[in-house]
Amino acid sequence: MNKKQLFLIILILWYSQCFSWMSFPIESTMYGWISHILEFFLLLAYFAKRKSASYTFSRPVMCVMLIPFLSIISAVWMNGQTFMKGFVALTSQFTFILYFLFHLYHYTKKDILRVVMIIGVIFCCIKIVQQITYPAMWFCEASRINEITGLVEQRNGFWRIFMSCAGCATIMLYYKFNEYVQTKHKVALIFVLLGCINVFLDLGRMGYASTLIGLALVYIPDFTNPKNLAKIGVVGLFACGQLAR
Repeated sequence: MNKKQLFLIILILWYSQCFSWMSFPIESTMYGWISHILEFFLLLAYFAKRKSASYTFSRPVMCVMLIPFLSIISAVWMNGQTFMKGFVALTSQFTFILYFLFHLYHYTKKDILRVVMIIGVIFCCIKIVQQITYPAMWFCEASRINEITGLVEQRNGFWRIFMSCAGCATIMLYYKFNEYVQTKHKVALIFVLLGCINVFLDLGRMGYASTLIGLALVYIPDFTNPKNLAKIGVVGLFACGQLAR
């Protein structure tokens, strides 16, 4: 593992509160200040070299990063919130600057994907282990825990334990499934299995349906063929059936 990958892993774990680690000091002032300092240095690193690279999606990324700051105006006007308080609350938006830093500091596709795979595997393993150890658990979003009982929701005999960094597990699922479709490497199926277990343990019909459709679109990429369209239609109907249950 190189320094670029290690830096990215540390950054992801910091902003995801280390997979929603229940002992993570997210409410502390120190966490907030360290986060703001990190965001400042990310911006500084960008402005130091911003003219030395070309970007494909610079405008969409800039819009996604900056448009939420317009909400500060309505917060000041309607709720009497100070401009500075609104700005500080939205500074995490500056983490989108990573898109530009990946170009500036020559992150490769391999660097980023390796980090995503590592985070995705760890995420899925934690989720599976906590199904076995529950009620002993160490990683869970606080909003998912009942304030009165101290328990998470149970559905179909499984516990709905939600953690941050789920996006890495989702990317891992689709990327490795596509890798298997293209190369038939059976090792990729291990990652696919982990990703599917993660989706199952979310215990949500919407998740099941969208995953079925997503995997079908990866497996059947040729939409010009009427036979393939029919296959996608069957998967879509089955997914709708899952939603309607």
